[in-house]
Amino acid sequence: YGINIGAMNFTQSVNGGVAKRKDYSAISDWDSNVPDFEYFQELKRVRKHQIIWGWNYYVEHLNSCKCYIVWDKKTEDKYSNDFADCETAWTS
Repeated sequence: YGINIGAMNFTQSVNGGVAKRKDYSAISDWDSNVPDFEYFQELKRVRKHQIIWGWNYYVEHLNSCKCYIVWDKKTEDKYSNDFADCETAWTS
């Protein structure tokens, strides 16, 4: 999505406890930028049908479509997180 999540320092639950995540700093820039317009044009050229998750991050690169997919994550109230409650996908 271009939100630089690879550089964020998340923890993970391990056997009911919390552990520091593995260090991926050597490859942390994989999500530092939104793909450019040419990337999406090439994707459309090589595949007849596409589903692109994170549509709201790519609005300027994708035309409108007849149908969007919404994934309601149904996050339980007992867990607090900084992530979205749903994800949207663009469809061709």
